[in-house]
Amino acid sequence: MRDPAPQDALPLSRRALIGAAAAMPLSLGAVQSGPEEAVDIARSWLAKRAQARLWMGRWSRLETWLARRHGWYGLDEAQQRALDAAQRLYAIDARLDGLEAEQAALVERLVSSPARSPKGVIAKLVVAEELLGPEGEPHAHRLVADAWRELSAVLG
Repeated sequence: MRDPAPQDALPLSRRALIGAAAAMPLSLGAVQSGPEEAVDIARSWLAKRAQARLWMGRWSRLETWLARRHGWYGLDEAQQRALDAAQRLYAIDARLDGLEAEQAALVERLVSSPARSPKGVIAKLVVAEELLGPEGEPHAHRLVADAWRELSAVLG
């Protein structure tokens, strides 16, 4: 594996974002187009989630590179901040913080937007499944995941 040189840390390409959304363990097709606000909000949330996952991967690769190249974990905070290459890491941190805030605001909007169709219900379940995550509460995650898949299948 080649070292992820600092120039690889930014920016994310459109292709990478589209690929991440396609590779998500959710069926984005389950929340296809519709005028319902819950569907639109869920789509926006899922897109932000995909972006965050890509940035986390970039952050991890850059941190590994900094550890190998500069002994990152042996440096104190002032030394870490002084590294030019570390500025990209801090920029990614800031972007991740922004995405987290945007996702939280979208979840608040989704909670206050009543589902007006089965697609809206499915959209909410897809976001709930992602929020639960299989590692946090495996049974609740599986229950929500099964519910949205079964609802999708029942409704065709």
